[in-house]
Amino acid sequence: MSQSHKEWKVGGFVAIGLVLLAVLVLNFSKGLSLLKPSYVVRLKTTNVGGIKDKAAVLLAGVTVGHVSHVVLAPDSKSVVIMLHIYAKHDIPGDAHFNIEAQGFLGDQYVSIAPTQNALPPLPKDGSAERECRAPFNIQDAARDALGLIQRLDVAAQKIDVAAERVNKTVLSEQTLTNFAAIMANLRVVSEQTRIVTERAIALETKALGTLDRVDVLVAANTAPIQTAVTNVLRFTEQLNRVGADLQDTVGSNRPAIQAAVRNLETATAQVTNLLGEVHSGRGLAGAFFKDDTLARNFKQLSADLPAISGQVNSAVSNINSLTLDAHGVMTNLNGFLGDGRVLAGNGALLMSNLNAHGLFYKPKPPKPTNSAPSAPLLSPRQKSNLN
Repeated sequence: MSQSHKEWKVGGFVAIGLVLLAVLVLNFSKGLSLLKPSYVVRLKTTNVGGIKDKAAVLLAGVTVGHVSHVVLAPDSKSVVIMLHIYAKHDIPGDAHFNIEAQGFLGDQYVSIAPTQNALPPLPKDGSAERECRAPFNIQDAARDALGLIQRLDVAAQKIDVAAERVNKTVLSEQTLTNFAAIMANLRVVSEQTRIVTERAIALETKALGTLDRVDVLVAANTAPIQTAVTNVLRFTEQLNRVGADLQDTVGSNRPAIQAAVRNLETATAQVTNLLGEVHSGRGLAGAFFKDDTLARNFKQLSADLPAISGQVNSAVSNINSLTLDAHGVMTNLNGFLGDGRVLAGNGALLMSNLNAHGLFYKPKPPKPTNSAPSAPLLSPRQKSNLN
């Protein structure tokens, strides 16, 4: 075998090995094989994190494509990720796209999370465009954690200050003593509450018994109660009728009532005028209340009334004596007519009586004084009778 023929064989073997190696690299690498058809899906996100070209696209953990390249949007506020998806895989229209990492510090990839698959799959003509959630950034999380730690440190300082204040004020010796006194008072109040509760239960029991007795009483006296209610209703109806009659009476006699009221007003005015005249001293009543001389005379007359009454009683007694004397005269006259010898004696007695008193004898009235009334005048016969 010639030298050139061997070289061609070795070169062909190496070329075939290189081709096989490239095919194996493409099959086991993260990118798509050039032999597999695919379609483009555009993702919009605010930050791609550390995702690289040829990063895998996983659907439910299965590789369905790779990241072709990443392009910054014209507005410089968002990023567009170009995905190449195997043509044999359908991506649900309502699926969620996320940028995740393998492990905590592993390579990042695009994760497709299906939901309810209620929408049709994404079109395969390259017009599909969806939103993608930004990846988890450990540096942002660290900054947030640092801010949280700082806030926790401030809160801890405030808690220390509050604890110190609580220790100085709430947990002071005086406060604890007051708290112990409060607990003792609470114990006393609790005991009193228990006693009050027991009394309340006893009162409730008595009240229930009273209600039962009232219920029995009402049940036993249902008929009298109904009669009483009926009487009350009847009395109310009668009152209504009396009110209606009174209203009719007032309405029918309104002119007479108005006239009576006017007369009463006139009488009141006249009484007012009369009292005014009395107060001013006009008329008899006014003179009686205002004239001091008339008042003194009235007082003197009131004082002399007992003496005058005594004199009147004396005059009545004298009249009675004269009546008795006349009766004696008539008796003596009858005796004189019967016996002539007695006539002279009777005539002498008559003359003596006439001389002593006279036929028209009238004693002079004594002067009015405030002393007791004098004794009445007596005839000789009355004096002899008294002796």
